[in-house]
Amino acid sequence: MIKLSAILLFLGVAMACSAPLDDLASPHQATRDDAAKILRTTYVPPPRTTWEPLLAKLVPGLPAQSVADLLRQYRAQMQGSASGGGGTTNNYRLDGDWILEIGMDDRAGKLIQAQLVESLAQVWVAPSSSFTGLWTTYYLNGVKSNVISYRNGVYFGEFRSYRSDGTKCVVQHYDAGGCDGDDTGYFPSGKIMYRAHYKNNVPVGIWSWYREDGTVSNTQDHTK
Repeated sequence: MIKLSAILLFLGVAMACSAPLDDLASPHQATRDDAAKILRTTYVPPPRTTWEPLLAKLVPGLPAQSVADLLRQYRAQMQGSASGGGGTTNNYRLDGDWILEIGMDDRAGKLIQAQLVESLAQVWVAPSSSFTGLWTTYYLNGVKSNVISYRNGVYFGEFRSYRSDGTKCVVQHYDAGGCDGDDTGYFPSGKIMYRAHYKNNVPVGIWSWYREDGTVSNTQDHTK
């Protein structure tokens, strides 16, 4: 999730002229809903061509300091990293639509590879600590990203997340003690990716992961 102020900086949009993008971060559900409705027909994603000059400069073997200098020049914002096998992969948000994935050789201190990954940003805004009801947040294109049931400011009931194309991603269930009930993940096609179960925030039963053809790829036994 990304702060709206950073998105507007990436897009070069002044705050005074940012509605309805600005309204996606409103604390009022109706305001967010109205803004999302407009954006579903008006949002234009930033083009990949904006970042191709940067990508062209990120050639394998480039020293780490030179990579850092380029990222600072282009105002890339770190969004996460993963390490293993002597290397680190860092993700940098470039704008509301594009992430730069950087692979570094930690031992040599040099770039292994760089690639652009399309990943539409979502705008997260938290409800008040006393909020009860359904809370919906959105991607920049006006598609809902999360629909969450709250009671007194905490998850209670169903949690649903969606991809930026509107397909369902995850459905979970909560009570006052945390996760409780089914936790189900979905492929973009709508077919089930995994089924998990919790009781009082503790994994229970047989968890299963599926291939898209419906066959089981893996299981974990939490019955003991």
